[in-house]
Amino acid sequence: MKTRVRALVALFVGTFGISGLAAAAPLDFSFPNGPGSFGVTIVVPSLPAAGTSSGSGPVSGTLSADVTATPGSIDVAAGAQGSFQVADFALVPFAPPFDFPIVMEGLTFELSAPAGASGSGSSPFAVDLGGWSVAIPTGELHDQRGSGGLYTFFDFGAYNTAYGGALEFLLPAGTVSTLDPVSGLWTIPFTLETTVLVGGIGVELAFDVNLPLAVPEPGTALLLAIGLASLAGAARRRG
Repeated sequence: MKTRVRALVALFVGTFGISGLAAAAPLDFSFPNGPGSFGVTIVVPSLPAAGTSSGSGPVSGTLSADVTATPGSIDVAAGAQGSFQVADFALVPFAPPFDFPIVMEGLTFELSAPAGASGSGSSPFAVDLGGWSVAIPTGELHDQRGSGGLYTFFDFGAYNTAYGGALEFLLPAGTVSTLDPVSGLWTIPFTLETTVLVGGIGVELAFDVNLPLAVPEPGTALLLAIGLASLAGAARRRG
């Protein structure tokens, strides 16, 4: 708790422009205000009568990032890393006669920053995550075809083994997140699209992800406001 508070003090000090104090802050963002969401939509272009199958599940996990703030800008250093888990969920089935139940199980994904990100203006800052990487190392789509038992529609782990690494995406420029150093909130939305082969048939997968992250200690902003008032007074006295 003390370490995070000190880190946040440094971040807030940079944001409000109190001179002579550092502004770098390694922070752990999680979901203290409720889970994120991970949605998937499946389309089989060669079976247009099937329509789409879609669903979403809650997300948990943590993103660690080094953040630096000044009065008019905010920077996230390269090397930010997040690991997330998605609770198992059922999808709305395809249209008949393809309307067998489908479930997503064991899905995990990782968010990483090979390059930094920044925003300017005023808080909350718009931070473009273009160039950040999203990898999906595990997860399985299962369906129940009549009395034939469980069938693995798509296995992310097996795909990764076959192709020598996790299914990976690079977020495009314009993938804008919102980072508010005053409240400690960092909202990260993004979409991903890919086409995979299932039994030799092309299947389009679209993912819609929303991560309402925050620094987990409640009331920290109020405590920092009190502390910053004292620091500002001390700085004026020193001046």
